[in-house]
Amino acid sequence: MKGAFYMHIYIQLFFKYAYIQAAYEIMKSGYKLLIYYYMLN
Repeated sequence: MKGAFYMHIYIQLFFKYAYIQAAYEIMKSGYKLLIYYYMLN
C-alpha cells in the first residue's frame, strides 16, 4: 500500500517536472522567434 502511495507522488512530481520542462522549451523557442522578428523588422 505504501508503494502505491510513493508511486502516486513520483508520478505527480514527474508530470510537474515535465510540464515545467515543456514550458521552458516553449519560452526558449518563443524568445528566439522574438529575436528573429526584431531582426527582420
